[in-house]
Amino acid sequence: MNKLTATSLALVALFALNGCNSADMQTKTITGKAIDPYLAGATVCLGDDDRHCLSDEVSVTTDNQGNYTLPISGTHFNESHTIIVTGGHDIETDTNFTGKIVALHYDNNVTVNVSPLTTFAYAQIKEANATTHHARNAIEANLTQLFDCDVHADIVAKANRHHVAGLKAALKLARGAELLDANGTLALYIYAARIHHADRHFDIDTLLRTAAEQAENDANGTGLVDAIEDVIDAINDANGSVHAIAEEAHDAAHTAAKHVHNIVHDRVCKMTNACGEDHNQTRSKTHNSDTKNRARSHDASDQNRTRPHNPQDTDRR
Repeated sequence: MNKLTATSLALVALFALNGCNSADMQTKTITGKAIDPYLAGATVCLGDDDRHCLSDEVSVTTDNQGNYTLPISGTHFNESHTIIVTGGHDIETDTNFTGKIVALHYDNNVTVNVSPLTTFAYAQIKEANATTHHARNAIEANLTQLFDCDVHADIVAKANRHHVAGLKAALKLARGAELLDANGTLALYIYAARIHHADRHFDIDTLLRTAAEQAENDANGTGLVDAIEDVIDAINDANGSVHAIAEEAHDAAHTAAKHVHNIVHDRVCKMTNACGEDHNQTRSKTHNSDTKNRARSHDASDQNRTRPHNPQDTDRR
């Protein structure tokens, strides 16, 4: 009887232990949107603090509306990690996404949207070395005021309900990152987070201008300040549908990038004496053409604006 009882107890203990391990290892899922605006065909993965995908977790691809469903093992689900989005294309402008956006996953959240706003929040939390829930929540609450939009919101859905502040803030960060951070890293977000951590009275426009000034000083003149100013103005003035605002931001950033490229090219030509008068004439014609095309784009956008401008939806402070 004693032997039977001992054997039974051992089996119960074994089943209990296995059950515990099974629960810990049970796969759970995180769902959300990849937003810049919505990114179709983007790769989503669970990452570490260095923003590298974990080798023992799977990566998934977003659908044509930017939705993802990411399976996570139980052990990792209960830890703090990053959700990383790369690749894909913006469905509003039909352009490829070459950067990287991230969001922190913690508190066992099952829904995590990833956008330029969450990327900025991630950079701010890392800059402040905020490891507690209270510290993270305080930072995110402050950024919600900065963006006039919840950091974790689906900013495209909110814009479709006539609240475009979050979308405009995200577009400024994203298009600014393309201009100031050509390698597609998170340098712009980290630099802006550092500035904001030092002085929380800064708004998005001031953060971008300051970053552009620093980048231009480091490069000894590249036209980045004027380029950023053009992008900020275009996004602030944009109105209408999500598509119209995204197109306006994209066109302004594209024109600004070409302008910066021409200035840098001219500097290299002068330094190396490798370019002649033909290049300068071509550059002048190209710049004039860009200016005319941009003016036509603004005219077209003005004609397509169907909703009155709502001052509450701007990011101007």
